[in-house]
Amino acid sequence: MKPFGMLSRLQCLKWCLLQKISSSNGVLLTILYQKSQLIPADRRMISGNHLLRGSFKLNIDAAIFENQRKAGLGLVIRNDLGSFIAARVVSVQGIVDPLLAETLGVREALSWIKAKFPEVQTIEMDALLVYNALLNDEEDNSYFGILIDECRFLAKELSNLKFSWVRRSTNQVAHTLAKAASSSHVNVEWSYFPPLFISNVLLADLMNE
Repeated sequence: MKPFGMLSRLQCLKWCLLQKISSSNGVLLTILYQKSQLIPADRRMISGNHLLRGSFKLNIDAAIFENQRKAGLGLVIRNDLGSFIAARVVSVQGIVDPLLAETLGVREALSWIKAKFPEVQTIEMDALLVYNALLNDEEDNSYFGILIDECRFLAKELSNLKFSWVRRSTNQVAHTLAKAASSSHVNVEWSYFPPLFISNVLLADLMNE
């Protein structure tokens, strides 16, 4: 069994995260941690989607930086308890079309899942046009359509994977990661412990569940 599949390990990681974020908010952070333990894992619901115990969800978002002629992709994986598992920031040079950026983000997410995280059960996005296209079987020979076909092909290779549309307000962690690509020229990945700049957003998500 992988380390992050063990409940005791997840609890320890979450506790460490809460303690590292802000020592001045110790009481609030302790309450948040205790709150997350009150709901059994098989009854937790994240962004409106039930996750099976031991499974993960991935959120994806994209940001456009026209003055830099590039797009930023933000990806974050959390488990059925809402605990952080991993995140990525990806810079894509030469892409300034939001629709293409969002679609490239989905392709990046699927490749990442296939390589490292087969536990991911759901991919959530706030790009409604991309979501609808993924579920539509109509032929489209545009560059957008070709990317969508690639995403469908990759998704078929992953068992029990589904796409889900969510509102931007529930996709803030991925959005924050995508915006971080503005100051990064290389792709960055984190595992187990999140970067500090998304810690407050992660806590807000946990508190609102």
